[in-house]
Amino acid sequence: EEQQLFIYAGQFMIFMQALRFLTDFLNGDIYYGAAYPNHNLNRAMNQIHLLNKYIANIAQFQDIIQLQNLKKI
Repeated sequence: EEQQLFIYAGQFMIFMQALRFLTDFLNGDIYYGAAYPNHNLNRAMNQIHLLNKYIANIAQFQDIIQLQNLKKI
C-alpha cells in the first residue's frame, strides 16, 4: 500500500503546488512574487499540465513499482 501512496503523493504534491501558485496569483503575488504579469497564473497552469501528464503515466509508474517488487523476491 505504501508504494501506491507514493504514486498518489506525486499527484498530490503537484496539485498542491498548482493551488499555491494560483492562490498567490489571486492574492496579488505576495508570496512567490512575479517576474511578469500573470507569472503565478502561468506557473499554476504549468503545474496542472504537469499533473495531467503525470496522471496519463500512472500505469507506467505502477509497472515500475511492480518490477521493483519482483526484484525483491
